[in-house]
Amino acid sequence: MSIFRFPPLVWLGIGILIISLGIRQSFGIFMMPISDTFQSGREFFSLAIAVQNLLFGAFQPFVGMAADRFGAKRVIALGGVAYALACT
Repeated sequence: MSIFRFPPLVWLGIGILIISLGIRQSFGIFMMPISDTFQSGREFFSLAIAVQNLLFGAFQPFVGMAADRFGAKRVIALGGVAYALACT
């Protein structure tokens, strides 16, 4: 199967993963500037990222249940808006 024969929905999912995981994985680059700005150590920043990752894992079953109940489109859209607001 050619990579160009994927349905558009698969490409949309790939785009969502690239954007969301790119944001999550790039926080390490900003550790020193953020630590300098807030005059805190790297431990505080690392704890914040660890809590974020734990919450991602803890909420996955509930978000999956919401997607089954309300539809994946609505849950993805709401999650994208919430994530964008949280990153600002």
